[in-house]
Formats: sequence, C-alpha cells, structure tokens
Amino acid sequence: MDLCGRAMIEWVLGEIREIASEVIIVTTRKNLKGMSKFQSGARVLEDEIPALGPLGGVYTGLKHARCKISLVAPSDTPFISGDFMKFLVRSLGKHQAVVPRWPNGYLEALHVALKTDSALQAVMEAIESKSLSVRSIFEHLSDVEFVDIESLRRYDPQLLTFFNVNTREDLKKARGICERLVCDEGNG
Repeated sequence: MDLCGRAMIEWVLGEIREIASEVIIVTTRKNLKGMSKFQSGARVLEDEIPALGPLGGVYTGLKHARCKISLVAPSDTPFISGDFMKFLVRSLGKHQAVVPRWPNGYLEALHVALKTDSALQAVMEAIESKSLSVRSIFEHLSDVEFVDIESLRRYDPQLLTFFNVNTREDLKKARGICERLVCDEGNG
C-alpha cells in the first residue's frame, strides 16, 4: 500500500532500522514474495503459525530473534516514532516487557519492548492455554511495566505512533497526515 510515494511498511522500517541492530519482518506465505524487496537490512520470515494471527507473528519473530531485547511494531502504523520506541527500550531495564496503556486500560500490545527469551516462553504458554490474544502474553510474564500513553506525548505529541491503517478511510486519513508531515518538515 502506497503512502506519499513509499510503501507503508517502509515508513515503519525507516524508524525501526535506526534503533534496532536486527530487523525481522514476519508475514504470511501469500505476502512472502512481495516482502522480499524490503530485505535490505531485514530478515523476512514466513509466519510459522498463521492461524493465530498477530500472536503467531510475534511467536515467529521472537523464536528467530538473535538479540536479548525485541521490539514489536505493526507494519500498518506508518507514523511510528523512533523516539517513542527508543523510550520503550530504555524503560525495559530489568522488566520483561514495557507496554503502553491507555487511560481506559487498553494495552497497545503491538508497540512493545520485550526481553526476547521470557517473552517467547510467555507466548508459548499463551498458545498452550489457548489464550490467543497478543495481550495474553503479559499475563504470562511476572514483571511488566505499563506506561501511561499520555506520558508518551513528549516523544510523539499527536500519538500518531498508534494510528493504524486498516480501511480505505484510514488510508485516506493517513495520506492527509503524511502530506501535512512532509509540508511541516519542508517548512521546519
């Protein structure tokens, strides 16, 4: 999906590549060939448990990760903030996970920093217990740091990190945001 002249995943990769020593893209078998063009600086893997949706993708990424710390970021959030993701990593410390949480308690489970080994174990436990929501991972970890979303505005004032594109209407909004951001950068 094109957004201001770039594939949407390129927006995400541009931020993640700046902060991660290893980048893994997990995708379906159907999309595997199309993702190969993004392999520069990334490993593209087929989701090993596609029937589990995002949880299967997280499992596959963690299973193949070589680093002690993993970042999870969805490919449909083109305005993800690298500064925000760096903050998650810095906040991890001795915690097993750092998870943004909205005032209503909703967890942004696909924008997290994780200790790879303990998170992989938690994913396997979630799968075994048939808890197939990505949020269920955190129920299987003993030390999770929940970060108030509002405190993250210093890294992403409009919280665009969490804007995801799932519909044509979302794409239309994303194109408007993209054009404003490009104009702001040109005037800044």
